[in-house]
Amino acid sequence: MSPQLRPSKNVIMQVLWTGIDSSVPSLYIFTDSKKYLFNCGEGMQRIFTSNKMLRFGRLDTFFMTRHEWTHMGGLPGFGMTLRDMKRTLSEQNHKHFVNEAIKYDQKIKSTPEIMVHAPPSMIDVITGAQTFMRFDNSGVNFKVESSFNKCFADGEMTVFPILIESEKEENKNLSQAMSYLCQLLPLPGKFLIKDALRLGVPKGPLFGALSRGESVTLPCGKVISPEQVMEPQVNGVTFFVLDCPTELHIKSLQEGIIQYMKLKSSPHLVIHAASKSVCDSDYYKLFLQCFPPSTQHIYLSECQQRLSSVFGPQHEMQLKLHQIHPIFFPLIELQVEKSQAERNGLFNFSRIKLRDVISSIEYDNSQTISEIEINAIPVLNNFRTENDFLKSAQLINKSDNIFERVSNLFRKRKSSSSSSEDFLPTKKHDNQPFKEYPKVVFFGTGSSIPSKLRNVSSTLLFLSDDEAVLLDCGEECYGQLFRHYGNKISHVLRCIKIILISHMHADHHLGLFTLLDKMKLVKKNSVVLVAPEIMMNWLNCYKRIDLKSLNFVSNEKLMREGEVLIRNIHVQSVKVDHPGHAYGFVISKDRCKVTFSGDTLPSNELIKAGEDSTILIHEATMEDDKAEEAFLKKHSTIGQAFVVAQKMKAKNLLLTHFSQRYPKIPNLNDIKSSIPFVLAFDHMEVSMDMIDEFESILPELNFLFSTDAQEVQEVHENAQVKTQINATNNIQEDILKAS
Repeated sequence: MSPQLRPSKNVIMQVLWTGIDSSVPSLYIFTDSKKYLFNCGEGMQRIFTSNKMLRFGRLDTFFMTRHEWTHMGGLPGFGMTLRDMKRTLSEQNHKHFVNEAIKYDQKIKSTPEIMVHAPPSMIDVITGAQTFMRFDNSGVNFKVESSFNKCFADGEMTVFPILIESEKEENKNLSQAMSYLCQLLPLPGKFLIKDALRLGVPKGPLFGALSRGESVTLPCGKVISPEQVMEPQVNGVTFFVLDCPTELHIKSLQEGIIQYMKLKSSPHLVIHAASKSVCDSDYYKLFLQCFPPSTQHIYLSECQQRLSSVFGPQHEMQLKLHQIHPIFFPLIELQVEKSQAERNGLFNFSRIKLRDVISSIEYDNSQTISEIEINAIPVLNNFRTENDFLKSAQLINKSDNIFERVSNLFRKRKSSSSSSEDFLPTKKHDNQPFKEYPKVVFFGTGSSIPSKLRNVSSTLLFLSDDEAVLLDCGEECYGQLFRHYGNKISHVLRCIKIILISHMHADHHLGLFTLLDKMKLVKKNSVVLVAPEIMMNWLNCYKRIDLKSLNFVSNEKLMREGEVLIRNIHVQSVKVDHPGHAYGFVISKDRCKVTFSGDTLPSNELIKAGEDSTILIHEATMEDDKAEEAFLKKHSTIGQAFVVAQKMKAKNLLLTHFSQRYPKIPNLNDIKSSIPFVLAFDHMEVSMDMIDEFESILPELNFLFSTDAQEVQEVHENAQVKTQINATNNIQEDILKAS
């Protein structure tokens, strides 16, 4: 037990994801001094970013229940975010305390260590993540503990891993899973000052020794024991987190549970993270008889579900944008499964006070996302003045539940004779029929890390109604696709013929494993994956990927002339100026030519290869006043992207990959261009003949987000001040301890 860490009175378990709606059951346990996470699927750090009640600090211990990417896909990104937080704090310290805190500064710069408990078969996957994390200049050290007979213990709780395996011998390592027995340490009783003084104990160090459970000897020789001056301790709660992948794992799970229950006290609570089909099986119900009647059970797969989303800010923003232009910004469909059986009252973000479950479980649903109030938003797309905007905004009651309104709008749009297609122009100025393809749909328009409004890089390019090319596949790409297309997701997965990975930075490929797994489920034929040659080292770490059914082509092979990969789709790769084996791509079919920059400084080679492109999709990470920073990080500014488009003679320009410092819309006030352009947003759909309409809605977009920009700046400045204050306090504490 760490001597600095004592059991906390407040120990909260929070349900982050229930396992419904394509997610993985995830539990967040936090105390006054420690934080733990059970399962860390893709999108987990975005959940933390999107919800103010969740904090990254002191979260460095993770427990994984299955050997599946779905359960740990968010871990690499989470680790790099924790690393960056330490680096930021280090820079603050170095700037303000160069002389006084050199020792502390070296300590804070040290590699952050993240403890990961997982099935033994996952060691190769977690270790293998270093093959690409080094390209992000990562200093994250994942310390993996996979021994099923070695417990984890700190000053808050002890966790005993229970390894479970399938009864089938084939692929036994890949079928391994972990469940966990968790035991909170006893809470020390209250120190009784009056009793201590009555017994002659002087105030000072002896008080501290007694409160730590140590006996003390008074100057007169009298021995005082802690029991004489403290209330009785409160025993800690024992609870299980059980995950059982299939019915073939139940026997192994039962053997492990019975073994631990012989050694430990009966559990007060059991959290069931297995699927509903497993929990409803006769064999599983029989296994539950090994628990005493006093044990309370929670089934995450049967938690109630409201019309809500853990990514509430994204839905809120999309509804606002939809009112401005329903074609560019379609509504995000809410596919929420509602449980028929309602055994409890839990939702996403429900809380349970673990210190209080000995008598009965009480749920705290005050943190759940049940209703989001938003500012009044426009309902017409034909206003052109501020007064028109404000007048139309009054037509919406801002207290309405945003998610119910989204669903109602979907039903109304589907049942109405006038659909969103009525907004499409039937002819262009040259009297040609409306041209929908190529069509670009954005699923990640932010750089580096996910934010509440912009996910990391993913762009879907439709060349026709049944063939698409995916440009990069950042973390949670499949989740974005699922939320966007709902019940049509299987069809969209079948449409994806080629996946292009521009380079090895994590924000451009961490969603690949999940996407390939989902494609396999819809019985899709072999997909062509184009990526840097070194990507194969990473693919080989995750044994669940069937590399035989994956047609892998290296970026290096497609340089110079490129080649036709499938269905007359020609792809050429172009080496660009950015770390991590970076490439851009030129995709051609028939008379359509689309150039994708990936991450890069302005590239003459890309300009030459993409000459006369129908569409240029170019990164625009920084605003023009950050040109020096962009150069150092090998990125382009918005103005530089326009210059590239002009030199390339591109007919249209789509800007994406914005720094997360611009959460809503970057500044375009100084941009003068004759090229039709679009500033991309997540879940934005851009058809070929709609591009030149975007500039007409810029006034509405700028007005809509003008007040938000000021709020963001204030929040940013407050956060900087808070970071400096915290850094100062921490350093002063360390200096005092050292002295």
